[in-house]
Parts: sequence; C-alpha cells; structure tokens
Amino acid sequence: MIEISNDNNLIYLLLEKADALPQRFDVNAVLAFDLEDSFYVVVYLAGNRNFISFRAKEYLQDNNALIYMQQVVENDTTHEIPALLADEALQLIEHKMHTKKNNRYFFDAH
Repeated sequence: MIEISNDNNLIYLLLEKADALPQRFDVNAVLAFDLEDSFYVVVYLAGNRNFISFRAKEYLQDNNALIYMQQVVENDTTHEIPALLADEALQLIEHKMHTKKNNRYFFDAH
C-alpha cells in the first residue's frame, strides 16, 4: 500500500527522525530513505515551502510495492509536482527496485 501525505509538520518530523532533511530550503529537492519497514520518497517544493511524501509500507515483503509507488508518483496530479522533480523521484524508486535485494555487505577476501 502506498500512502501520500502533504502534512508539512509530520513530514518534517519524519525527515528529522531519518536524518534526511534537505541541505537547503531555498531550492527544490527530492529525498529518498528507508525508515523502519518503509521506503519514503519526499518531494520538497521551495516555492511554496511544502513537502509531499510517498510511503511504500513493508516494501521488502511486498514485491509490487515499489511498482505501485512508481505508478502513484507518475499519476499524481493533485499535488502538481514539476516534471523534473517527478522524474527524479521515479529514478530514485527505480534505483531502489534494483538494489532492494542487495542490502548485504560486500566482503572481499583478498
């Protein structure tokens, strides 16, 4: 299941907890991070100082969660996310799809 939120206070606290706050608040940003058993993509719109978060709950157990997340980001017309930011969010989700099973540490015996 994918959850969307635009509650700035809640998202700010979430970013703070994940140590993922934007470096600057005068430019747009797209942030992605894991927290507990969820994967988050957060879009920050500097023009109106608003956050929009997309959350894929239990994405490690649900093989389709990240695919659903992509679809939700692609089809989200209610938040008017600029195309460049939406593309960046989609790239972060795709990267996560390719690496989610590779969370093991690399060990080189040489």
